[in-house]
Amino acid sequence: MNRRAFLAASGLGLLGGCASSESDTGGTETTAATAEQTAAATDESATVATDEPTAAETPLRGVSLSPRSYSGDGFTAFFEHIRETDLAVRWAGDWQDLASDEGAPAVVCTLAEQYGYQPVIETGVYSVDDGELFRPLDEAGQTAFVETVSDFAAEWKPPYFGIGVEVNLHAEDEPEQFETFVSLFADAYDAIKDVSPSTQVYTGFQLEWMRGLRGGVFGGENDASQTQWDLLDRFPKSDLVAFTSYPDLVFERPADIPDEYYVEAADRVEKPIAITETGWTATSRDIGWERTEAQQVAFVERLSDLTNPIDVAMLVWLWMYDQGGDTAAFDDMTLRRPDGSARPVWDAWTTDA
Repeated sequence: MNRRAFLAASGLGLLGGCASSESDTGGTETTAATAEQTAAATDESATVATDEPTAAETPLRGVSLSPRSYSGDGFTAFFEHIRETDLAVRWAGDWQDLASDEGAPAVVCTLAEQYGYQPVIETGVYSVDDGELFRPLDEAGQTAFVETVSDFAAEWKPPYFGIGVEVNLHAEDEPEQFETFVSLFADAYDAIKDVSPSTQVYTGFQLEWMRGLRGGVFGGENDASQTQWDLLDRFPKSDLVAFTSYPDLVFERPADIPDEYYVEAADRVEKPIAITETGWTATSRDIGWERTEAQQVAFVERLSDLTNPIDVAMLVWLWMYDQGGDTAAFDDMTLRRPDGSARPVWDAWTTDA
């Protein structure tokens, strides 16, 4: 039984690719509702800065695209909050969304200059939420995928471009399709680098599942024999290695997260790593674990301690605002409250951004 099934069995809906589902649902609606207003507000010829990202003592911090609403003031307010900080903005979703000039990923890149943030774009061929490919990976599908990501990179030159989200879950669910993706990643990497050499291209894994952690909210048992570390070697071209990481799902308190939690992963890849989704919920778990806003702040402090010894390119919080839908496992894993006010974790997360 995979991660998705565990959470479904416990009555907690899984956000596939976690932040990716908010883009798959809200992101498409965003383009229909906001394309004209964003075009009017922004010079249509604006492009993302092409300077190659450089290593820094403090990792780039960000948040996934997660406004209170995808139209009107709710959408604009998200970016106004971003303007107040140095947070990056991450979008993740269906690769076909990259082909639309009015799609959410194009909007994220378009507004980057106006609101002063770095865009982080992630896509893939497999929906963890649905347990299936977005569309067939036959020869025509593979060609279309490479052309789409290449065209997007040529136009926008994003500083970070993820190809694959939580791919270890894809490998577990559909091993034959995963082998096709491994080859496809290499082709996509080359195509992106040809048109945007400064873009950092990578793929991403789900860290808790990779570590064999199946307990807590997942509903199973932690089992070291279920680790998937060998998959890290399948993408040698990757400029960095990304992980979604939710210790909140498997540990009762931030202090319970082992000291080597991220060091072990970093030591296995000898490349910079990125935590492209993380967070800690502000409300208590149904399994009896206390959750508070103070714990969110404690998690930020613990995360900083755990990642300080290693080369971390970026840290991205899951949501600014809850995105609704069947995402109970991640409810209230937000930087701001439903009424728009900032949780204490907002200052903790943005102070070092």
